[in-house]
Amino acid sequence: MGYRRLFISGQGAGPDPSGFNCKDQRCVDGVLTSGWGSAAVGNPFVITPYEAIAKKARERGIVVDYCSNNWDCETNSDLADYADLSIVFVNSFSGEGYVYKESNFGDRQNLSLWHNGDELIEKIASKCLKTVVVVSSTGPVNMEKWIENENVVAVLFTAPLGQFVGQAIADVLFGDINPSGKLPFTIARKKQHYVQIIDDLGGEISPQDNFDRDIYLDYRFFDKHNIKPRFEFGFGLSYTNFRVCNLKITEINPPSEYLPYPQEYLPIVKTVEDDVCDPEDALFPHEDFDPAPGFIYPYLYNENIRSVNDDDCYEFPRDYNPDQPCSPPLSGGGLGGNPALWEVLYEVSAEIRNEGKIKGGYTSQLYIEFPSTILPSPPKVLRGFEKVFLEPGKSTKVYFNILHRDLSIWDPESQQWIIQTGTYKVYVASSSKKLELCGEIDIGC
Repeated sequence: MGYRRLFISGQGAGPDPSGFNCKDQRCVDGVLTSGWGSAAVGNPFVITPYEAIAKKARERGIVVDYCSNNWDCETNSDLADYADLSIVFVNSFSGEGYVYKESNFGDRQNLSLWHNGDELIEKIASKCLKTVVVVSSTGPVNMEKWIENENVVAVLFTAPLGQFVGQAIADVLFGDINPSGKLPFTIARKKQHYVQIIDDLGGEISPQDNFDRDIYLDYRFFDKHNIKPRFEFGFGLSYTNFRVCNLKITEINPPSEYLPYPQEYLPIVKTVEDDVCDPEDALFPHEDFDPAPGFIYPYLYNENIRSVNDDDCYEFPRDYNPDQPCSPPLSGGGLGGNPALWEVLYEVSAEIRNEGKIKGGYTSQLYIEFPSTILPSPPKVLRGFEKVFLEPGKSTKVYFNILHRDLSIWDPESQQWIIQTGTYKVYVASSSKKLELCGEIDIGC
């Protein structure tokens, strides 16, 4: 590596003072292995980042310094000043909504780093010319305070990685494993570009989300408003280089604007019993039974049973139409909707070549841009992804099936899925912003 002295900083690099298996995995003052909650499981062991990195560094003759106190800025600054390379570990966490941690009740209240993370990075980067930041988080975080610092030379983003967390991070940092992950969300430059966090309405009403952004979430919102993110959806780097070429689109079945009527998923069965059961059989079996609050039992609470006569009238709910169609709706007819939605209309293929010197993984992403001829739609939508691993100089093909549902939009007026006429653009990409190849599908229906 060419380094003589390495500094590892941050409590996220070492063990939590409460250990690795505190109650429901609420251990947030050390390395993160999983989110907290009632379904959390214990770790048989944990390899911390400090252990794994220090072991690899010492095997290479590198002196290792370590500080686990995020608030001790003086010690961190002094050790960073001596280091050829500093690795800073910072965290942001969340879990099930019955535990308060760092003023967060389950979900995070903001996008900030925990435990003085931003200041820790800034202090170390001001002293060390080569600072690597490792962010372990359950979602996006605000990086704007330090991401453009010229001394921050790399950022490694991870989710909580389980018992082998340290080994995984060390293997990537030392180049023993080539990273190939992709961001499953967008990291923005401004907090107002995220969905608004509503946690207090100033009354007794529980917070709610009215979905004012409609279908324009995450990368769709950024594309619609032409906003440049810090790191886009699908972003991810590699130690090797890949080339994408030879896009081919093949029609498998001709598309149609409307779905065909589906067959009945299940036969209509109507059973009429002439014998009336004894109503006493429906009551609780024991008079002294103490039911658990909130639990629904298959018994009646009310012992006042009366007969129902033909003269009794039960009104339909408001706006209910008693004249219901006998045939299934176009959008129904089977598990997952109309079976025709799952029909393959097109096959897309592309060639991926590893042009670097080491083995690597590449995730191809398929995006489709819709024509806005009837109803509005996002600039493009993800419709598939495929990951391949290639040795240096090797190539392979990736294939995507475009289903009827992939080209459909929901028409609220007719209450069915339709395919608009027009030109559809098909992209094979390495992220939502890096579109490698583009083809077109013309649909006249």
